[in-house]
Amino acid sequence: MNSAPQPARPSNPRGAGGRPDGTVRPLKARVGLRPSVAVNPGNIPAGLRGRDRWVLWALVHGTPAERAKSGYKPKKNPCGPIGSSAINAMDPSNWMSFEKAAAAYSQNPAAAGLGFVCVKGEGITGLDLDGCVGPDGTIHPAAKEILSRFPTYTELSPSGTGIRVFMRATKAAVSRCKKAGMPWGGEIEVYDRCRLLTVTGRPLGEYPVDVVDCQSALDELIQSLWPPRASKAASTPSPVGGPEALTDELLIHKAGSASNGAAFSALWSGDTSAYHGDDSAADLALCNHLAFWTGRDAARMDRLFRRSGLFREKWDEQRGARTYGQMTIALAIEGCTDVYTGAVREAVAEGDSRPQIVLGMEESASADEVIAALGAEPELFKRGHKLVRPLYAADDDRHVKRGHDAVVIGQVPLPTLREFISRNVILLEPNGQGGYKPARPKRWLVAAIDARGEWKAIRPLEAVATVPFLRPDGTVCCKAGYDHATGVLYKPSGAFPDIKERPSLEDIKAAVETLFDIVGDFHFHGEWGRAAWLASLLTPLARHAFRGPAPLFLIDANVRGAGKSLLAKVTGIIAQGHECAASGYAHEPAEMRKLITSIALAGDAIVLLDNVQGPFGNASLDRALTTEMWNDRLLGKNEQATVRLNTTWYATGNNIAVVGDTARRIVHIRLNVPEERPEERCDFKYPNLLETVRANWRNLARAGLTILRGFCEKGRPRANLKPFGGFEPWSDLVRGAVEWATKTDPCDRSLLCDAGGDGELEAVLALMNAWESYCEDGCGVITDLIDSLFGEGGGSGGSGGDAAAAMRAAIRDFTGVGANETPNPRQFGARLRDIRERVVDGKRFTIHPTRKSRNGLVWQLASVLG
Repeated sequence: MNSAPQPARPSNPRGAGGRPDGTVRPLKARVGLRPSVAVNPGNIPAGLRGRDRWVLWALVHGTPAERAKSGYKPKKNPCGPIGSSAINAMDPSNWMSFEKAAAAYSQNPAAAGLGFVCVKGEGITGLDLDGCVGPDGTIHPAAKEILSRFPTYTELSPSGTGIRVFMRATKAAVSRCKKAGMPWGGEIEVYDRCRLLTVTGRPLGEYPVDVVDCQSALDELIQSLWPPRASKAASTPSPVGGPEALTDELLIHKAGSASNGAAFSALWSGDTSAYHGDDSAADLALCNHLAFWTGRDAARMDRLFRRSGLFREKWDEQRGARTYGQMTIALAIEGCTDVYTGAVREAVAEGDSRPQIVLGMEESASADEVIAALGAEPELFKRGHKLVRPLYAADDDRHVKRGHDAVVIGQVPLPTLREFISRNVILLEPNGQGGYKPARPKRWLVAAIDARGEWKAIRPLEAVATVPFLRPDGTVCCKAGYDHATGVLYKPSGAFPDIKERPSLEDIKAAVETLFDIVGDFHFHGEWGRAAWLASLLTPLARHAFRGPAPLFLIDANVRGAGKSLLAKVTGIIAQGHECAASGYAHEPAEMRKLITSIALAGDAIVLLDNVQGPFGNASLDRALTTEMWNDRLLGKNEQATVRLNTTWYATGNNIAVVGDTARRIVHIRLNVPEERPEERCDFKYPNLLETVRANWRNLARAGLTILRGFCEKGRPRANLKPFGGFEPWSDLVRGAVEWATKTDPCDRSLLCDAGGDGELEAVLALMNAWESYCEDGCGVITDLIDSLFGEGGGSGGSGGDAAAAMRAAIRDFTGVGANETPNPRQFGARLRDIRERVVDGKRFTIHPTRKSRNGLVWQLASVLG
C-alpha cells in the first residue's frame, strides 16, 4: 500500500490499518470511537479530491441493549468540522472542499474519518463489498473475482473487514442498491446518488490509484445481481389506443413533440452532450424513452434504436449470453414504471391542446416539464431572478404617484403562479387502476417552480411599452406583444398610426414643426432649450435602442408658474400615452436609494421628481444616472434584487442649485418667463394644452419616432459634437438625431451657468471671488475663517465690511446652510476637499505646500498659471 504520511492529530492517534506486506489488519475485538483503519488523506485519488462533496463523520455507540445484539456495529453519523454533532450530509450547505475537510479532520478529535457524498448525475459510483476481508487479512475469492472486473481505485473500509471501489459510472435504472447473502457471507451495495461513502485513503496496491470509467463492468454486475423479470413486459398489456396504435413514424413524431421531446430528439439524432459524452448512459436514456413509448416492447425498441443516431457496432457485441443491446433494452424495461397509454391519457381532456404531464416521483423532472409548458403563458416572464407579470398600476405606493393607465412590472404571487400552471398544462396522477386522473397543482410543485431562480423556457422581461419604440437596429417595433429583439412587451392602448420605413427630409421637417408647435407657448431659453426638450421626448422612445444610461432632464425656470410641471406632463403623455409617474425628491441618499429601487422593480419608463427645492444631487441619484443594472436589498427582506434600470428621469424646480457630480449628468431645459405674474397669462395658442395633447398624442409620438427612424435610415450621420462623458451611446443616437433634425445641440453646456443650471459652479465662483477679496494673500485656515467671520469678533449681522459680508454669504451658499446659520468648520472643510484642485475660471483651491498652522491645514486660492 501507499504509505504517504498522515496529518498530525491533536490526540488519540488511530491505528495504521494496514501492514507493510500489503495484508489487512483484522478488526479489533471492541469497536470504540475510533475506526480500525485510520484515514490517510494523501492517498485519496484526484478523481474524488476535485469535487466539493466532502464531510466528516463520527462513530456513535448505540444503547447497551443494541450493543449486545449479534452483528452490532456503531453508527456512522455525518458531523461538522467541529465536534461530533450530527449534520444532514445531503444538504449542500454542509459540504466542504477536500482540502478544508482534510484540515478539519486533522483538528477534530471527535471525527472518525472523511466522507464523500454521491450526487445524482455526477457519474461517481461507490461499490461496497461488506465483510469480505477475513480475520487474517485475506480477501474472499468470490469478492476478489468481482474486484478483478473493476480496474479502478479500490481501498480498505474503516472497519478493516470490507472493500470499497470508486468508479466513474452511473447505476442502471433499478431501485435496489443492496444484496445480502453473498458467497463470503456479507453484502454488496451499489450507490451513485444520495449516499455518504466513507473514504480511508488506504488503497489496495494492485489496483489503479485514480477513479476510472467502469460503466460496462457495472452494467454487467447489476445484471447478474438483479436480473430483469422477463415476464413483466408480457404481463402488462397496452391499453386500447396505446403504442400498438402508433406506426413507427408517428411514435417518433409523438415522442419528439412531448413535453420532454427536446431530450428525446437530441438522443435520437445521436447527441450525447447531455451525458458528457458517455455513450452507454445515452444509449440507456434513449431506451428509457423507447420503453415508455413502445409499452416495453423489446423487439420494437431494438428496431427503433437501430434507426437512431446512437446505433453503432457495439450494439451487437456479445456480453455473455446476451448482446450489449439486449442488456441495455432489458435494463430500460426493468426500470420503466410508466408506459404510453394513448387514449387513456388523451381522453382526460379530449380536444384540449395543453400538454399532459404525469406527476411522478422525480419532482425535479415534473417541475422541468411544467416550466417548459409555462413558456407559452403570455402574461408570465422572468426578471431579476423572479417570476413577474405586467400589471396596471395600483394606488399602493406612497412614494410614487402613477396614473391608472400606467403598466408596471409586478412579482407573480404563488396563487397566481398556480393559476398559470392550471391554464397551461393538464396535470395527471395515477388513479390506482392502471390509468390516470386529473390533478390540481401541488403545493410543492408551485413552490419548487417559484424558487428556481432561472427558468429557461420563460421569456425575460426588460420593460413594458405602451407606444411603439425604436429597436437597436433602427427599426420601429409596432406589433403588439413580446419583442424578442429587445425583451420588451408592447401593450398598446389602441390603434397607432403607421410610421414610414423611409421618411423623407420633408417628413422630418414636418415632424419637428409639429412637436415644436405643441410646446410653442412655453418660453424656452433660446433654440437650445427647445432642442433639449425634444431630446427629453425622444429619449423614452429610443430607450431600448441603446445600451447604457441616459441623462436626467432638468426643467427649471426663473419664476413660479412658468409651466415646468405642465411641460413634464405633456412629455409623458406623448411618450407613453399617459402622465409620467411622479415622486418627490429625497435629499437623503438612503431614502433616494429606496425610492429608486421601488421604481426599478416596477419598471417605470418615465419618472418625474417634481418641485425640487434646495440643493439637487446625491450619491444615490448619481448612481442611478450612470448605471445600467440596479442592485439593492429588498425592503424588509434579506435578499438582493438586480434589474435593468431603463427609466428616463425628469426633475422640475425654480433656479435649482445642482450640486456634486449630478451637474455632469443632466440635460438642462431652461424656461425664462418675461412676465411678472405668469399665472395670469391668457394669450395661449392651446388654452387647454393637456386636453389637446391627450387627443393627439399618437400623432405626436409618431412625429418623434419619425425623427428617430429617419436619422437611423440615413445612417446616423455624425456631427462634430463635444463629448458627453458617460452617456456616449445616448449622445450618438438621441442627441445626434436632435442635432441632425434641428441643427441645434441640446447639450450646449456652455449655457448652463448663465441659465442657472449648475448651482455648484455658481457657488464655487462666488466663493473664489469672495476669498480673493477677503484673504489678502490668498491663504486661510478654515477654523480661523469661521471664527473671524461668524464669531463675536466678526459677527453674523454684517460687521467686518463688504468683503466679510460677501465671504459669509459665499460660505453659507457653498455649504448649504441657512441665511442666519453658522457653518460647521468640518462641513466647510469637507466641501473644500470635494473641489480641491478643480479648475474654475483659471483658479483652483489647493493646500499650501509649505505653510503650516496649529489650527489646521492652510488652504490657498491659486492661479493655474501661477
